[in-house]
Amino acid sequence: MFRLLSKEIDLLKKKQIPYCEIQCDDCRKVYRFREDRVPDACQCYKVNYKANTWNEIAGYNGLYEVSTSGIVISTGNKSNSKTIKQLKPFVSGSGYPEVILCKDGITKHHTIHRLIMEAFIENTESKPQINHIDGNKTNSVLENLEWVTASENQIHYIKELKCK
Repeated sequence: MFRLLSKEIDLLKKKQIPYCEIQCDDCRKVYRFREDRVPDACQCYKVNYKANTWNEIAGYNGLYEVSTSGIVISTGNKSNSKTIKQLKPFVSGSGYPEVILCKDGITKHHTIHRLIMEAFIENTESKPQINHIDGNKTNSVLENLEWVTASENQIHYIKELKCK
């Protein structure tokens, strides 16, 4: 999981230097540790990012990416060399998970299901709404989402979900 930035670990064990630096292979975050307290796993992420498919979020010039499983990350940009960070979603008053994205000092709320659909599924028929197939507003994985009209969304609710 970690890649040594130098041969510092040997010197650290011999107590010739006060700390060592290691870098996570997945997120590229650099950690600085004292003595022999070097962890075997990165603490900044709880999921395996390589198992997901990622696309950039349109309109943010590579600052953010979304995965098919509903994870949104801030990739930063090369000019300020920010590390990758997972954004923590919150549930809006309507019950949908949202994140706040920022560009040029302007922040905007985005529902995660809409970010996923706009990044991965082209809306060729210009349908305005997104249906959660299983009826769970918080289940924003790509396989559970589809573009629909307002009437298709209502019909799905009445036929598939209300009767259960």
